[in-house]
Amino acid sequence: IRDRSLSCVSFRSPNAYSFTFYDYDDTVQYAVAVPPSSKCTLTTVGKCSVILALHGAGVEARFGFAEAFNSQPGSWLLLPTGRKPWGYDWHGPSRFNTFEALNFLADNLPGVLEIDKNSYLIDRSRILYAGHSMGGAGIWMMTSHYPDLALASTPEAGFISIEKYVPYTLRVSSSHIDYIMEGILQSSIVEYDSDLYAPNMVGIPMLARYGALDDNVPPWNTRRNARIIDEHSNNKTAVKVVEVAGQGHWWNTAFN
Repeated sequence: IRDRSLSCVSFRSPNAYSFTFYDYDDTVQYAVAVPPSSKCTLTTVGKCSVILALHGAGVEARFGFAEAFNSQPGSWLLLPTGRKPWGYDWHGPSRFNTFEALNFLADNLPGVLEIDKNSYLIDRSRILYAGHSMGGAGIWMMTSHYPDLALASTPEAGFISIEKYVPYTLRVSSSHIDYIMEGILQSSIVEYDSDLYAPNMVGIPMLARYGALDDNVPPWNTRRNARIIDEHSNNKTAVKVVEVAGQGHWWNTAFN
């Protein structure tokens, strides 16, 4: 067990703090939360929405990524870990971990004084999905699989799916497999192909962004998914796509 220094912060926005919870497999995991900048009782619905922010590959949810976001009135910021910095590409265990973190925050409001909890209650059916890189891919997946929870979605520099980011066809093994067998194997992971589920994202306000100089995730991933959603929407501007001039894969004001 590594020694870690602990520090206490007061409960106020924009202070980020971590909390622990039992995950779906009874292991102890952590997530990071930033409280709203104003009480949720002041909103029209009387409860807080949630900005669900998914980090990129190799990024810790612990505090650094939280600083990329401005705190918002009437909305919690929640940053799950996905169980590790690489987050399983937000598939399987990472997706379960995300909702366990959300449910624990909503059910317990860790860090909130008992006398104040009614002012910070969470409506877990009102989520703004936000993520970058691998997290952006996770947001394409979350939005397409849980559109009924979405207030809006902002995937940034995210890839459509693993095989469109690191093509399987480049692997030598692809030259030795029977096409029918390949189809059977591919069907086992097709649930993570966000473009296939694009019709589910019709009608959701979406802002998709990437840096014009991105040399990590090819920008065509963003443009292609946006185009597919636009086609299903019969609206060529259904998804707002922004190419940020002079920026690469990540920039400090990406979510500002």
